[in-house]
Amino acid sequence: MSSLLARFARLAATRALQPLTSALRAPLLSRGLAGAKKDGGPALSALRTGTLRSTAVRALSTAVDESRRGVLMVKTSFNNTIVTLTKENGDVLAWASGGSCGFKKSKRKSALAATSALDVIVAKARTFSLDALIVRLSGPGKVHRELLTRCAASGVRIDAIQNVTPMAHNGCRQPKARRV
Repeated sequence: MSSLLARFARLAATRALQPLTSALRAPLLSRGLAGAKKDGGPALSALRTGTLRSTAVRALSTAVDESRRGVLMVKTSFNNTIVTLTKENGDVLAWASGGSCGFKKSKRKSALAATSALDVIVAKARTFSLDALIVRLSGPGKVHRELLTRCAASGVRIDAIQNVTPMAHNGCRQPKARRV
């Protein structure tokens, strides 16, 4: 309980958790803590006195954990690599590509361009105080292994690695064969 209290106090101090989550707000309001909508003051005192239900404490701990995890989407093509940092619900936080890092023409598809784009995104992930990332790789490319190695070496915890490359399943009917 004390570690949870410390995590909540740290979040409330940095204003990362401005409005409380709905799962936590309902038990607070049912207990008569009317000021729990905007700031963490009454919620913090409720945690200290132990008036919160265990479901609200569990909701708080999951809200803290989910707010510190992001999704790193890497889309590789034969011409460029685009690295996007999003929240778990899909809201884009930052993006970078080989072209945006200053590489031109055929150098955009190199592993050096991809890793420099990844370094930019990892630095931005630290500014958003994201501790863990889910990595989703998409597209053809030989730079996937270099990107994963660089991401692991940067000190960010990788929770999952997913390959989300779209695969054709024969799709639409082929056009009629041309008679010559």
